[in-house]
Parts: sequence; C-alpha cells; structure tokens
Amino acid sequence: MRSAFYDFNFNECEILKPLNLREFVIIKHESGCDLVDESIEEFIFADCVKNFSELTVSESNNLFDGLNIKDEIIKSLKIIIKGYNESTDSINFDLDKINLNAPYRYAITSNGFEMSMTLNEKADRVIDFLRSIECSFDDGCKHDVLIYINDEILCSNANCDKKVQDEDSFTHAK
Repeated sequence: MRSAFYDFNFNECEILKPLNLREFVIIKHESGCDLVDESIEEFIFADCVKNFSELTVSESNNLFDGLNIKDEIIKSLKIIIKGYNESTDSINFDLDKINLNAPYRYAITSNGFEMSMTLNEKADRVIDFLRSIECSFDDGCKHDVLIYINDEILCSNANCDKKVQDEDSFTHAK
C-alpha cells in the first residue's frame, strides 16, 4: 500500500482540484504543494488518516437544481457568473443535452463568465442542460450566478437575491 505522510494537521491544508486533471488533487500547505492521484491509498496527516476518496469530495456545485422555468419553449438562454476567475475556477457542461439553433457564444473577462445561446427547446431539456453544468469555484461565496431565460432574469444561488434588484450592473440578454 502506498502512503503519503504529512507533518501537519489535515485542517491546516487546502484540497484543490486541478482544472484539467480530474483524477488528481492538490494538497496545499504553507510548506508546499503535492499533486497526487489515486495510486496513493493512504494520506497520513499529523492528526488523522484519509483515503483518496475522502480528499476528492467534489467542490463542484450544481447551481441549477430546483430551478423552475415557467415558459414551455425556450428561445434564449444566458448564464452570467460574476466573480469567475479563469485561473482558479472551472465550468463544464454537456451541449448534447440541447439543440442549438446557432453556435453558442461565451466570454471570460477579468471578473466574470458569460454564455449566450439561441434555442428553440422545451423547458425540460433546458433544465437537463442546466443540471449538466458543473462549476468548481476557488471561493464559491464570492460568485453570483444569474441566468436569463427568454430575456427574463432568474436566480440560482443564494447571493443572487441581493443582486437582482440591481440589474443594471449585469448585461441583459438580447
């Protein structure tokens, strides 16, 4: 059995998921970083022992669970993530869940992610697509996620309620 030994407590380190290496984790501590995969079976910290599956608790959040869409047919979809950082955050989605009428467009800015789609799709298929979206945020509480469906704003995260009142700070779907 392969083991990794650490002279610090588990709660003193940060477990990160590399953006493009799903089968790896980074164990980050002020003394340095380790990039490890599942070939290490035991992680022995000063205060506890963990296995690889305990380290890979997903930081991904499905932000769109419980979403209700009132329209039967969706013509446009826009997703905005304020606070998105392309060097530490990631977003994945399954485009096979929906039929696009035109190529989708996205933009990553210094403080956000924005994706726009033109559709002619039933609401349940759009919900399936939204549920396929997995976001991994370095610090989730600093992100506001907004979606526009048929040019109407909807929210998906708890912080969003405060921001919807100030819609002028966001780009509207056209």
